[in-house]
Formats: sequence, structure tokens, C-alpha cells
Amino acid sequence: LIQKLDMNSSDPALRRAAVKGVKELVDEAYTVGAKILITCSGPDTAQEKRGQAKSLLIESLKEVCAYAEQRAGDYTLFVTLENFDKEYDKRLLIGPTTEAVEIAEAVRREHKNFGLTVDLSHLPLLKETSEGALLTSKDYLEHVHIGNCVMADKAHPLYGDQHPRFGVKGGENQVEDLIAFLRALKNIGYFGKKTVTRLPVVSFEVKPSAEETSEVVIASSKRVFLDAWARL
Repeated sequence: LIQKLDMNSSDPALRRAAVKGVKELVDEAYTVGAKILITCSGPDTAQEKRGQAKSLLIESLKEVCAYAEQRAGDYTLFVTLENFDKEYDKRLLIGPTTEAVEIAEAVRREHKNFGLTVDLSHLPLLKETSEGALLTSKDYLEHVHIGNCVMADKAHPLYGDQHPRFGVKGGENQVEDLIAFLRALKNIGYFGKKTVTRLPVVSFEVKPSAEETSEVVIASSKRVFLDAWARL
């Protein structure tokens, strides 16, 4: 996202550059001992070009997975695709969870080191529910994020996919939404699933606004999680 790498670009030079950039991240992941490398698609495109863009993304991801397999030592790095909104903020090709699963099915046929990352903060932006998204992706789910978003007020300084803390004014996800997300994870067997990490991982993805400190946001996130977990 930061480098704006586009693995589904119709421009061969841009797609090659994107794949090269992600391969460099594979090397970095092995250097630090990371078990999962999270990727995303490139920007969304016109409706009539989406089929080609998805095919190009699949080929790019296959190339990255093959490279991760070639570089493997004590373990094989897993590559996951995280889906993002198509209309509010990031506006990426992938997109709805059903389409993420289509990509995963195609890549997994040749490379077992591929899966999906689902982010709670993206679900309101995708107009999806926790139960629906997690049930749809369960066969490929390797990692999840917990977070929040703002989508009702375009004038809000944290509008879109900015990962504000839980409880922020105008935020879409509250404790009840986190409970629903955790319950859905439990129902699909995620917490007992064998993943590439030692245990199935649930990551927070939150950041402070201009007037907040990281320490307060971290403490708030832990408090919300413990409250939700206790109420499952």
C-alpha cells in the first residue's frame, strides 16, 4: 500500500516491478523470522477489465509464493492476501471476501503456502458481516486483524480505513461487533486450527489520532478485547 505496488497492473513493467518489490519483502520476512507476509491487490479497475486484472494478480501471487518456497529454510513463509474496500478509501481490486476466496482457490491449487487475512475494520467498508466473511473464507484463513473504521462522516479526520481506536466517535465497530467477530472465529474453528504460526494469531491494527498516545490506544484495545472475550 505504501509503495503503491500493483501486482494486477496491465502494464507489464509495473507488474514486474511490483512482484520484484514483494519478493524483496519475502527476503526481509525470512531475515526477521516472520511466518506470514501479508499482501494486497492493486487498485480497482473498470468493470470490463476486472477479469484480466484478477488473472494477472493470481499469476503474480503464484510467482511470489514460488519464490517463498525456493527461499525456504527451516520453514516456508506463508503469503496471505488481505482484502480491502472498493469504494470508500483504499479502492482496491480485492475487494469482496467471495472474490478473495476465488483468488485463494486459484493460487492454492499450485502453492500450499498461500491463504487469506481478514480484517474486522474492513468489513463495514465492504458491507459484510463477521459471520459471512469468516464462514466464506474459513478454508483459507491464516490470520486476522482486529480494528475499527469510520465511514458515515466524510468530514471526520479519520474517515475511511484509518484504524482508529475502538470507541472513537463515529466508529463503526464497537465491543458488540468484536464479540460477533470472535464468536464467528470460534464457530469456524479458527482457534483450534493448525496454522503456519505456532498458534492461530489475532492481531490488533489500531493507531492513535493526533491528540492520542500509543500507550493509551494500546491499553484501550486490550481492555476492549478482554471485555469482548469475557462476554463470548
